[in-house]
Order: sequence, then structure tokens, then C-alpha cells
Amino acid sequence: MAEKGRCGLLVLHSSPLIRKAILDLFRGDPGVTVLGGCPHPTAVGSLPGRRPDVALVEYEQWQGVRGNLAYWSGTRVILYSRDNTPRSVVDCIRGGAAGFVHESCPPESIVKGLHDVLSGRSFWHLGADEPERA
Repeated sequence: MAEKGRCGLLVLHSSPLIRKAILDLFRGDPGVTVLGGCPHPTAVGSLPGRRPDVALVEYEQWQGVRGNLAYWSGTRVILYSRDNTPRSVVDCIRGGAAGFVHESCPPESIVKGLHDVLSGRSFWHLGADEPERA
């Protein structure tokens, strides 16, 4: 359960490694309580505590989230994806997502983006502008 003044975060992603990595980014963040992660929208009911204030959701899970609006009501959703085609991004916007994160997004930008969303702004990282150079 989130502590007073802190926002609850849920990560919904099919990969255990990605779920853990994203959750670990926020452990110790004074503004975020990590509520947990699960592989599929149907598993959220097994998580203890309250509903999340914000959820980072794998794009492929988006339809499942939209199919259970009663649970997700009041939760701001940021979608995480390997696919940044215009169709995917437009689908997110039309579906009411608060943000979109392409997998090329640096970890510190994900943290900043989540805080932007918690502050009522949107966050859109559509992909790396340029590849990193060694």
C-alpha cells in the first residue's frame, strides 16, 4: 500500500526481467511506492493493496487494460513498447494513455516521464533521436 503523499506504481509486462528492471528504477524514490508487477492484466487482482495511481503497461497488454475499465479507473497509464509506428502511438493517444515510452528510452527519462505524468502532464518518448556513439 502506498504511503501518504506517495503515488503507487504498478508495472504490467510479460517479461519478468523488464518488470523487475523498471520496478527497481523506482525503489527508493521518495515520491513513489512500488506496488508490484504482473505479467498480464488478469493478474492484477492478485496484488495486495490498493489500485495504482500510475501503471507502466506493455503495449501488447493495452487491450486487456482497456477491457477492464472498472479496475483501471483513476489510474494514469504509460505504455511501453518496442513498436513506435505512427499507428501504435495514435492508438495510445486515442485510448487515453498518459504517455508512451519506446524501449530505447534511457532509464533516467523513464523516471522523469513518470513524475511528469504524476504531475498531470503527458510524456511521449517515441525513440532515440540518434544512436549512442562509443
